Amino acid sequence: MLRFLGSVGLLGALAVGAMLVMPREWIAEPVSTEPRSMMGSGFVNDWPDVGPWTWWWSKWMDLRVDAPGETNIVIWNHHTEAMGEAPSCMGEFYYPPPSIMALEAIGRTRVYYLCTRSEQGAGRGHFALQRREEILEAVRGFRAMGVPAERIFLAGQSGGSCSSLFALGAAPGEMNAGILFAPACFGMGEGRQRRFGRLRPREAEVDEALLEAESITAMLVAFGKDNWNMPGDLGYLADPYAGVEVFTPGCGADHSGAFHGCGLDAVAEAVRVYFLRRLAAAGVELPDGTVLPPEGEGPGPVLGGLQ
Repeated sequence: MLRFLGSVGLLGALAVGAMLVMPREWIAEPVSTEPRSMMGSGFVNDWPDVGPWTWWWSKWMDLRVDAPGETNIVIWNHHTEAMGEAPSCMGEFYYPPPSIMALEAIGRTRVYYLCTRSEQGAGRGHFALQRREEILEAVRGFRAMGVPAERIFLAGQSGGSCSSLFALGAAPGEMNAGILFAPACFGMGEGRQRRFGRLRPREAEVDEALLEAESITAMLVAFGKDNWNMPGDLGYLADPYAGVEVFTPGCGADHSGAFHGCGLDAVAEAVRVYFLRRLAAAGVELPDGTVLPPEGEGPGPVLGGLQ
């Protein structure tokens, strides 16, 4: 039995060693649109021009972007359950939604999955502030590789959107914009709590810190039956920041509307158009054959959180 276990251990060690020294060749097709388990930070798809993979051994492999000056990077930050320990980064709603994955069909666009290790335990700062530093560290890494600021986007869901808002406000010159779904910082009903001045002191302090940013540029995707923040609850961001747009598909989707329910096609088109327009506004040449609706047409944002 011991000899058998020793053989298994040796084979496992050889397999790990082979992975660490393997030629860095990645498979470019097909682009994944299906949820799958994440076990570490990394690029979602195994493209030949980026690395490492998103599996558990990625932390031993150097991050790489072969053509950084021509590559659009979308950093995805998943939702949070405000757990007392870091999340496992596994599960359907941790994975980027279809509208974000579809961006990989636009030129050299790559989605980077940031597996957050933040905790909401006692004695630690608010999770959004912890994640802000994780996001900014990732942004600094890509910038150091030569990825231009105008090609870096943040994307997130729920608490991941909240964290991304903090990062966008902290270093607006280091990235283009955010595409943020169902932003939420404090849990269910926070929009109503904010309207009636019922945020707890710690939450109100975090909220005020967000609004201290000089500028924030993002499209917030809100859903009509979101028990955290409905579209009208996001005026507190859309009103003070000219760079913040609120889009809603105008149907009864809930907090997870980026992943299922009504309006998925409308959301995907709004995300695509916003992404392309932000690239064009920054002077990035769009791929040949790109078609955008005229200004004022197509999926339009709801400005000022008026709905």
